[in-house]
Amino acid sequence: MALKSLSGMQRRLSRDARLAEAYGSFMRNYERLGHMTRVPALEIRCEDAWYLPHHAVIQASGDKWKLRVVFDASRTTREGHCLNNFLWSGPPLQSDLSLILSNWRKYRFAFIVDMVRVFRRALVVREDRDLQRGVWATIADAGPVDYRLNAVACGTTCAPYLAIRTFLQFVTDEGVDFPLGAMV
Repeated sequence: MALKSLSGMQRRLSRDARLAEAYGSFMRNYERLGHMTRVPALEIRCEDAWYLPHHAVIQASGDKWKLRVVFDASRTTREGHCLNNFLWSGPPLQSDLSLILSNWRKYRFAFIVDMVRVFRRALVVREDRDLQRGVWATIADAGPVDYRLNAVACGTTCAPYLAIRTFLQFVTDEGVDFPLGAMV
């Protein structure tokens, strides 16, 4: 499934040089930051490995153009299974969104932030990384290379819980030294 998806993605990239450059840059950066690592040749064969297909999501607004690569944990196999079927989403940790939005009306000023790479802040334990594998070829003619995703993949059922839980743990661990940040 992941190889078929990669083949389709490579065809799309061959028709769009801008997308190809941005996608390749994203994947190189993803590896450089340690969010994915190559699977050694001796470890490629693994019965428990789960390969996630990936694709481009482009956000365009006027002249601005931003690419995200999404690893698809909801894509089903021929047998009708997907990785998300086997993951626990975790208990809800965030307040009701409508309550959060209505509380904004109490204040004269509101601050919002975009947490950069928030899901990549939570690393997956080494024993579970084979459940988040992917394949990538730097150029279409090269053979695919197997990778392990070392951080929580955006798009997995558990990602929102793990992101919020990580923030709550920061408050526990660092709140004494940063009381204003912990309060927020």
